[in-house]
Amino acid sequence: MNRDRGFSLIEILVVLVITSVSLVVLFEVFASGGQRLFANQAVGEAALAAESKLSELDAAGGFAPGEDSGTLGGDLGWQVSIRPYSSESSR
Repeated sequence: MNRDRGFSLIEILVVLVITSVSLVVLFEVFASGGQRLFANQAVGEAALAAESKLSELDAAGGFAPGEDSGTLGGDLGWQVSIRPYSSESSR
């Protein structure tokens, strides 16, 4: 039998399996990275919206005791609950 003719079918199948597994792993890495990027962007937008809402409440006359809530467009909602501080309640 002459072995100088090229690769056997088994060798080609092994290379295809290794390549397929590698591609699946790479796809998972890139997909999870994209999801984390999207989640980080959403957290950043929520933090900016919260900071903006706090500035708006402060500019409207400061913070008075009470509760309020609302939405900031899209899926973001907010809720604030302000109570007077009492040193007796912290003991």
